[in-house]
Amino acid sequence: MVTKVPGGVGQAAQSWPVESVMVFTDRADAGRRLAARLEHLRGEPVVVLGLPRGGVPVALEVARALGAPLDVIVVRKPGVPFQPELGMGAVGEDGVRVINREVVRLARVRADELAAVQAREQAQVDLGSAVDGVA
Repeated sequence: MVTKVPGGVGQAAQSWPVESVMVFTDRADAGRRLAARLEHLRGEPVVVLGLPRGGVPVALEVARALGAPLDVIVVRKPGVPFQPELGMGAVGEDGVRVINREVVRLARVRADELAAVQAREQAQVDLGSAVDGVA
């Protein structure tokens, strides 16, 4: 059995055998196992980035194993107004925004709806950055 995963920008979807799906005990376990695969980066000038709400515990284990600094990037997922779990992109610190125009088009999100969702999520990013001492 094969599952399809999306490729990066400008890349086609990749086929992965289902056997390659990894199951982890917890996020720390995921981080240690990822770190083992990234061991070749030990001693290189790298910074490990973690995303709040799950990615930081993974990144912490990777940073520890590689002896690398850890930084946190505060981002939020603007969701389609009628289906908030369907992300239309991301908003981040310093007003960084990435919008998936295809999702916006297919979901028929109006410009005013997009602007309202972006503003709401940006306010949360800004609040999170200030609370965490990032701003």
